Amino acid sequence: MNPILVTASAWSRYFSRERSTLKNAIAEAIRLGVVCVNGPIISDLVSRAIDPIDARVLARAMSDVPILEPGMDTWARAGTLRRDLSLLLNRDIGPDAAFNSACSIDLSVSILSVNPLYIDIYNSAPIDIFYMEL
Repeated sequence: MNPILVTASAWSRYFSRERSTLKNAIAEAIRLGVVCVNGPIISDLVSRAIDPIDARVLARAMSDVPILEPGMDTWARAGTLRRDLSLLLNRDIGPDAAFNSACSIDLSVSILSVNPLYIDIYNSAPIDIFYMEL
């Protein structure tokens, strides 16, 4: 099984108080040791924290999750993907979605997200996704 890159939108649902199949899926992936994150995902999550205590708790919770550290080629691919897919889809896919997609391609990780943008990216680029509709 490929490692699973859980996006910030999916983590936000995981850390919410509501029960969901998404929360259960992420918990099972954590139990199996296949979850990973990258720098932009951690940055996005911490930026969503309401106060500094939440940010510290979140950072501590994420400290046990392996962090992908891709090289320059993956960062460059992210830029190319953002440009090409934004033109193709006629909307800016943003740097985080582009970077997560480049990680999927270069590092053979599957993306777990609730953001429907990844469906459009999947239909146009060779990424592997688990999309969970809310």
